[in-house]
Amino acid sequence: MKHISFSRSHIDRGFTLIELLVVIAIIGILSSVVLVSLSRAKGTSADTSIKASLSGMRSQAAFWYDTNGTYGPSTQLCNALGSMFTDPTITKALAFITTTNGGTSPTCRTNSVSWAISARLKTGGHWCVDNNGASKSIGAALGSGVYNCP
Repeated sequence: MKHISFSRSHIDRGFTLIELLVVIAIIGILSSVVLVSLSRAKGTSADTSIKASLSGMRSQAAFWYDTNGTYGPSTQLCNALGSMFTDPTITKALAFITTTNGGTSPTCRTNSVSWAISARLKTGGHWCVDNNGASKSIGAALGSGVYNCP
């Protein structure tokens, strides 16, 4: 019969439990860093879409004004009858913004000669556009009776 002997170096080839736990912890930390970065990128992407939709409304509002001679009655509603906010293109853009930023509707203001819209951004703050060509970040939604971006 042949005698089998194991040397100490032959038996110690596996990983210890501590080594495995350290590797798993490092992988967990790296994956959490990647997930945070992806989340931030997703929020920035949503903000860009909201800003583009708001800027696109400017040309449609100008078209509305050229056709009707007014932006509509003085209102603070995004669906006021007779206002530019009932234009189908603007209505679709407002719905898209509401969906993109998690269900919060934009704030719409109009009177016969001016208008402004602000929307909450995913990464914080609000973005405002108006008939004067302003497109800028503001701290809070438009106040009552404010028809231009502050």
